[in-house]
Amino acid sequence: MPTVWSNSEIEVPAAELGAQLVAGIKRLHLSQEYIDVIFRIETDHGIRELGAHRSVLSIRSPKLAEKCSFDSSLRQQVVHSFRGVDFDALESLIEYIYTDNVSFQDTGSLEDKLVFLARLKHLSIQFDLSRLAALTSKEILRVLESSSRTSEAKLWYTSMVKTLNFLDDEIESFGTAYDFGLKNLCLALIADPHLYSDSAQNELLRALAIPLGTLISIKNCTSQFPCFCSAATCVDILRRKYSSNHVIEMAILIGRPDIIEEMLKPRPGYGMKETEGPV
Repeated sequence: MPTVWSNSEIEVPAAELGAQLVAGIKRLHLSQEYIDVIFRIETDHGIRELGAHRSVLSIRSPKLAEKCSFDSSLRQQVVHSFRGVDFDALESLIEYIYTDNVSFQDTGSLEDKLVFLARLKHLSIQFDLSRLAALTSKEILRVLESSSRTSEAKLWYTSMVKTLNFLDDEIESFGTAYDFGLKNLCLALIADPHLYSDSAQNELLRALAIPLGTLISIKNCTSQFPCFCSAATCVDILRRKYSSNHVIEMAILIGRPDIIEEMLKPRPGYGMKETEGPV
């Protein structure tokens, strides 16, 4: 009588496709083998190039893949020239596409770091890489937090104001989907009581570059708020009398970080109009 073998005696190795694909994609990125897309970027030091693979782009960032006019025969290497794109930011974006990780610059001035991060975040939104946009937002906040007590006051305040302006432009263009709460977290940093010394107030007001007439008007308005006036009442009066753009200046002038915290609370029936997304 023939022996019946148990199926359980045959061990099948675990599937390796996922791990092999991840390792293989990383290896292709490092070796630059079989590249069929070349991005050319104008820099201050001449033309620089980055290589990529259309198959990887089409999976990870279809919007970036669409930027390239692929040859239907799949035999021709495609060269795409970018204008007005920062090379380091695009290089970091390509690195993220292949590795799911990104290396942030840890050297240079505070402004250099924030400018790089703003450019990288803009590219990540443009090419619909929401996780990269979130990672970049987190890094922007980390840089601002870590430098708030170590950088020169005027430099930090100026950098914060520029960051807030960038975030306002971003929200206006793309809606709040890519903000990840970063603007409110930046405003909360400004609300930190340690920033409210007389010298700190003067530095921040200079960084905000408020016109003299507006500054005088806001100072006159502060006389309406006695020390016992609640933050909610202050914000309500200010919003009635001025645009919400001056809430921060107002809070600084009267030394009330709680007003900024009140401003961060959602307003019933009030919301920013969403756009359809990146273009």
